[in-house]
Amino acid sequence: EFSTEAEFVNPSKSFVLPDIICTQCNLCRHVDLCREPGLMDDLSALDDRDEVVQSWQCPRCTHLYDLDMLEHRLVHVVHTQHSLPYQLRELVCKRCNLPNESQLNTLCGCTGTLSLDENASNVVEIDEIFRILLHLAKHQRFGYLQETMERLMH
Repeated sequence: EFSTEAEFVNPSKSFVLPDIICTQCNLCRHVDLCREPGLMDDLSALDDRDEVVQSWQCPRCTHLYDLDMLEHRLVHVVHTQHSLPYQLRELVCKRCNLPNESQLNTLCGCTGTLSLDENASNVVEIDEIFRILLHLAKHQRFGYLQETMERLMH
């Protein structure tokens, strides 16, 4: 009935970490790390990580989340859902567009050259997610996540 151009699309970035569970009241919720109020406020004036922690609290009971657990969970999500699929892309023939059948072949059966499957939208999407997480890691002072993201991006 209405054009898709007329629908509202939020222009800000988004990265949802599912199933964050409060250890105090057992509230389970999904947290959008880019849009959650208070998480991406300007923290440049703060010197201590303890002051950064105050924004990571349960909305029901105000109990603080375990930041080390959240950071390790983010690294796990990066490795399993984003980095691994990116690294396991198939070799595809440029001529016939079929995937490579053997790991040792340098040419396809049709004598076409093989190259990585460059699904442009997928590569751009993963790059955008990596940039978001690197920014989040720097902003929230997640050292392990920041080191992981820097290694994956270079």
